[in-house]
Amino acid sequence: MQPNKPLKGAEFGKRYPRDEMITQVVRNGIPRTVMQGFSSSVLPDRDLSDIIAYIRSLTPEAVSGENAM
Repeated sequence: MQPNKPLKGAEFGKRYPRDEMITQVVRNGIPRTVMQGFSSSVLPDRDLSDIIAYIRSLTPEAVSGENAM
């Protein structure tokens, strides 16, 4: 993980206000970076939901009812 790309905090919450946005990055990856995409056959939806919930828990104030998948 790069220190300038944290998975928590206000900036992360602003950049990814909805869980669907994180899902899109995980499923599709980020072009021209080492972040590859992970299909649902590799990372099932339930596991991805759990990962997103964990990421959201790192910054409790960023969690709201709007974030649900």
